[in-house]
Amino acid sequence: RALAIDPAHWDTHNAHAIALAQAGQLEEAERAFRAAIARFPEQRALRLGLAANAIERGDYAGALAVYDDVVRHWPRFAAAHVGRSILYAQLGRRAEARAALVEAVRLEPLNADYRARLAAYDREPAR
Repeated sequence: RALAIDPAHWDTHNAHAIALAQAGQLEEAERAFRAAIARFPEQRALRLGLAANAIERGDYAGALAVYDDVVRHWPRFAAAHVGRSILYAQLGRRAEARAALVEAVRLEPLNADYRARLAAYDREPAR
């Protein structure tokens, strides 16, 4: 219904895809996110929604591919590097997880959360 009201705005498409995901219609949500990205490629929030949807489906490799795409388009977006770090860790790729955190801290050296994540990561024993 929202799409019928304001189909020209990216946020309407985002809200629609999120609503599908929240209703448990994850495949439909993925299609909606991808269609919205094709129409509004400059909106990184759509890609972040697609990544979250992939995580909800348990597709960590797919979510990582989306975060890689975000970093390609917005290399200075530190939060995307943190997201990549979390996914690398989930996939057992410890060195890449740490490198992504290092990059996030490099981009935002005053971000206490990112610094704390890196310090905690460095305190963890290797698995």
